Amino acid sequence: MEAGKLRQEIIIQQYSSSANTYGEIIKTWSTYLSCYAEVLSNRGSQKIEADKVKSDIDTMFRVRWDSGIRTNMRISYKNVYYNIVNIDNYKDLDVDMILSCKRFEDATNG
Repeated sequence: MEAGKLRQEIIIQQYSSSANTYGEIIKTWSTYLSCYAEVLSNRGSQKIEADKVKSDIDTMFRVRWDSGIRTNMRISYKNVYYNIVNIDNYKDLDVDMILSCKRFEDATNG
């Protein structure tokens, strides 16, 4: 992987819950990893199969390998949020990975 292609800063977030001072459980998104990525836009009506269900993929992010990234996380990029739909260990080398994502508008629901 060429490091020069990783020019866009993204934040990978995970859903977590914690108790407030009253003991109530509050669910929030917290930063799992801040890193640089190559952003690969998916144009037209291309579809990628993820878990045998066709999903419209808006954008793909190529990042360095991290075994902790999961499909229940999301990406924040330029104040836009993307649900991670599929994770591809590029060429099965554990060097980099492609995160196929679907853009969503409501940052609270993710």
